[in-house]
Amino acid sequence: MAKTLRGVNLGGWLVLEPWITPSLFKDTSAPDEFTYCDEASPERFHKLKEHHKTWITKNDFEWIAAQGFEAVRIPVGYWIFGNINPYVGAISYLDRAFDWADEYGLKVVLCLHGAPGSQNGEMHSGRSGTAAWADDPTNIEVSLQTIIKLAERYKGRRSLLGIEVLNEPSSAIPRRQLTRYYRSAYSAIRLLCGPRVWVIFDDRFKPVRWQWVLHWPARRNALLDHHHYQAFTPQDKALDIAGHLAKVQRVGWLLRLIGWHRRLIVGEWSAALDPQSLQSLQGGELTAAYKVYVQAQTKAFRAADAWFYWTYRTEDTGPWNLRSMVEQGIITVSPRVLKTTTK
Repeated sequence: MAKTLRGVNLGGWLVLEPWITPSLFKDTSAPDEFTYCDEASPERFHKLKEHHKTWITKNDFEWIAAQGFEAVRIPVGYWIFGNINPYVGAISYLDRAFDWADEYGLKVVLCLHGAPGSQNGEMHSGRSGTAAWADDPTNIEVSLQTIIKLAERYKGRRSLLGIEVLNEPSSAIPRRQLTRYYRSAYSAIRLLCGPRVWVIFDDRFKPVRWQWVLHWPARRNALLDHHHYQAFTPQDKALDIAGHLAKVQRVGWLLRLIGWHRRLIVGEWSAALDPQSLQSLQGGELTAAYKVYVQAQTKAFRAADAWFYWTYRTEDTGPWNLRSMVEQGIITVSPRVLKTTTK
C-alpha cells in the first residue's frame, strides 16, 4: 500500500458549527447555520461574509503545507453555489481554496456536509433537528445535482483528490435507499471526472457493515470513509488513557482487515477525549498522554489511503484545534520547505 496521506479538515468555514466559532454566534440563539441566516440582520450577514473571508486564508494553506500535511478535506453545504434561502453562498472562496491548494501542492477532498432536509439532524449538516433528507426524493436529487455541479466545476483541477458524496448520514436512513444514492453519485462523478478522482462514501460509523458496498473491481477508486472518535459514548468516557490506547489497537486491527480487500480513508479523527478519561493527569503527564494517543491513532490508520484531523482550527486552543496542537508540539508530521507552483 502507498503511504497514507496526512490531512486536515477545514471545519467551521463554509459550513458553520457554533462550537468551533462561538464568537460568530454570540448574542444569538441560533443552533446552526440555517437559523443563523434565517434570523440574520444586515450586520450578521456582514459577519458571516467576513468569516468566509478570514477564517481560512492563503496563509493557512501555506502553514498546512509547511508542516508536512498533504491534503485538506473541505466540508460544504448544498447552498455553496448560492440562491438557496436563507443561506449565504460561498463558491468564490472554494475556488480560492483550489487555487491555494494548487499553489502549495495540497490535495483536496470535497465533502457534502450539508444536504437538504439534513441527513442527520446535527448542526454540522447546516440544520439541526430532524433528519428528513430521505423523506423527500427532491432532497436526494438536489444532493446529487450538487455533487454533479462540484464535479463539473473542479474536474480539471490537479489538486482534486476526491469527492465525498454525503457526510455521516443517519442510521435511520434505509440502507437500500442510501446505497442507491451512493451508486448514482459514483456514476455521475465517474462520467465527469474519469477514473482518477476518488469517490468517497461514509460508513455511518460501522465499517464492517459497509465494507462490501461499491467494492472493487466493479467500482474503482471508491473509498469507504470511517470517522473515529473516542470522546462521546458512556463506554468511552469511562476509559482511562490505557483503555483508550487498547481500543485504538483494536480499531487498527479492524481497519487493516478491511484494508486487505478495499480502500478506505479516516475522514475525521481527533486527539480529544472526555475530561473524565484524563482526570488523573496534569501538566507533563497530560501532554504525554495526548502525544501517545495521537501516535497510536496515526499508527492504526496506516491501513487507510488518507486520514484527516478534525479540525484545523477552533477559537479554543484545546485538542480539537490541530494548529494549536502542532504549535504545542503535541502533534508533529514532517515540516518541509515549500516549492510553490502555479495553476
